[in-house]
Amino acid sequence: MNAYIGLLRPAVLAVLALVLNAAPAGADSIRNQEWMLSALGITAAHEITQGAGITIALIDTGVRADHIDLQGNVLPGVDISTGVPEGDGLTDVDGHGTAMAALIVGHGHGPGNAEGILGIAPASKIVSVRNGQHRPAYLAAAIDWAVGSGAKVISISEGQGVIDAGIVTSIARAVAADVVVVASVGNRPASKRVEFPAALPGVLAVGGTDRQGNHADVSVTGVGVLLAAPAVDIVSAYKDGGYIAGDGTSASAAIVAGAVALMRSRFPTMRAADVVRRLEATAIDKGPKGKDDRYGYGLVNIRAALASKASSAPTSTYEPSPSSSKVPSVHGANGSGGAKRNIGARGMGLLPIALGISVVLVLLGAGLTARIRR
Repeated sequence: MNAYIGLLRPAVLAVLALVLNAAPAGADSIRNQEWMLSALGITAAHEITQGAGITIALIDTGVRADHIDLQGNVLPGVDISTGVPEGDGLTDVDGHGTAMAALIVGHGHGPGNAEGILGIAPASKIVSVRNGQHRPAYLAAAIDWAVGSGAKVISISEGQGVIDAGIVTSIARAVAADVVVVASVGNRPASKRVEFPAALPGVLAVGGTDRQGNHADVSVTGVGVLLAAPAVDIVSAYKDGGYIAGDGTSASAAIVAGAVALMRSRFPTMRAADVVRRLEATAIDKGPKGKDDRYGYGLVNIRAALASKASSAPTSTYEPSPSSSKVPSVHGANGSGGAKRNIGARGMGLLPIALGISVVLVLLGAGLTARIRR
């Protein structure tokens, strides 16, 4: 079972002391750092739909529903952390769940909601299913609860190295209920192959790409990969009311879950299997021709999938963001910090800090990173 472990060398701690004293960037810089929005053509996609009427069950560490970029878009759910359904799932002591929720349904804030995190499906709703212990039996129970809640999409950014009969059964029930289950494939170096439940039939398994739309080193490979989505330098909301940034396939799965929500809003009568097929058919082919172990059927092409006629959709809409070796500058809307961390197959490690440009240079010069794996 995966667990969060922060690996910080003394040199990193010295750098963090400088980071804490750095001047935060302006609030509008958060939106500017969401490079995935322009790369995936989200503005054009939102002219078609923003996901109204769709509920996504997020199985994760819980969600801070009162984050300024999430207010009104997170519904009470359940806490499965003890193995017995209880509570509302709106406690997030880790931060990972809040980050994933914002990538899916974040609506931003400020005049015209032009500041903060904008998610892929900002008119959709998240129902939080907290699975804090990450035990296979608990994940199976979380999936069953999510199906029973009426959610049309389930987003899972966690994985198991071994197959579990309970998870297999719960996934089968989700598929039978016409629910699209999206899961991250896992992160290198901790993961060596596509993890479960992503590796199971009926699950939309998502790998990661970098700013150029190429395979991200952090993403595992394997025949189970079906689609790819951004996984590098991903900025999102944090449980303290601020923001974090990091790498990993957790973000990739959340992004594709948002894409599925847009599809289910745009085509309300389309069956789950056909939603997945359309996303696969309209994906931008990368690597070897056809499906491959890195990209699956290709990089998710949201605009093409939402087109009224798939055959008339553009063959490529990906707009690469200039490659960047610097850590994004992030800050909290309430003056609280951000973080740079590895977003694992369930992990955006916790390092709440405010990053300034001068500190970014120090970090780069030292070649340091905090790696956290879930």
